[in-house]
Amino acid sequence: MTGWEKALPLDREALVRLVRREEWNQLHFSSVLREKKGFRLVHDGMVYLLRDRGRKPLRGGVYISRGGAFHCCFEPADLRQEDLDRLERIMTERSLFSLIGRKDRIELAEKLYGARESYVIDYDMMIRDELSEREPLPTGLTIRRAGRDDLEALYPLEEAYQLEEVLRDPDSLNRRYLKKRFHRQLGELHIWAVYRGDTPIAKGGTNAEGFAYCQIGGIYTIPRERGKGVGRHLMNHIGRELKKENRGTSLFVRKDNFAARKLYENCGYLEKGDFRIVYPD
Repeated sequence: MTGWEKALPLDREALVRLVRREEWNQLHFSSVLREKKGFRLVHDGMVYLLRDRGRKPLRGGVYISRGGAFHCCFEPADLRQEDLDRLERIMTERSLFSLIGRKDRIELAEKLYGARESYVIDYDMMIRDELSEREPLPTGLTIRRAGRDDLEALYPLEEAYQLEEVLRDPDSLNRRYLKKRFHRQLGELHIWAVYRGDTPIAKGGTNAEGFAYCQIGGIYTIPRERGKGVGRHLMNHIGRELKKENRGTSLFVRKDNFAARKLYENCGYLEKGDFRIVYPD
């Protein structure tokens, strides 16, 4: 017998083992399990596990957040028809806002969900395990770890990043929500800012934190400071700081974002596969 079942708190250890395999490409999933509050299954979403009766290793996992974000960890070639049928029922019982993950997995999930129309963004996943040599910061620049007290100083950079890199429709920007979310991130994630004197000119950090890897995101340099190596210094600083916690780093970049790709390659990141985000309907 085989099938998808709702996870229970006692399943956490087995699920952690599953998501830690090639964790760099499923960090949004593993970050849920690493939450300080524990294994959140009810108030913030639902986890389903794919297992064979009598066998301990899991064959797959799916996490659907309360807001409708779908994350998955399975090998498409390993799914049987009955697995696909049950997964389709699980997905179509909900209104999904986004499907996020390795491209081949999301292509399959998108087909099962059957949205009439979707907005699709394809990325390259990149990973770095080896750090580049430390470079001295140019005169006048400092890099500081950010916290919630830095909200007012750094929020303009976060808003500019969202408008330039994230939002499909700039008119959809909800400043109150974005500021509240960024305030929470400043307290929960690793975020750093580059200052010229007392003025912040760049920021970036983690947007998902797993057990052995962190996903880097939100890298933004104000336009007048671009082309001066600021982003490279910030990226390398982030990598060194996370390495102190024995964590590697990964990220995903739009396939047509050549400037960002060049920055990441200069920092030692290598392409590792395809990543996809789908916004159904």
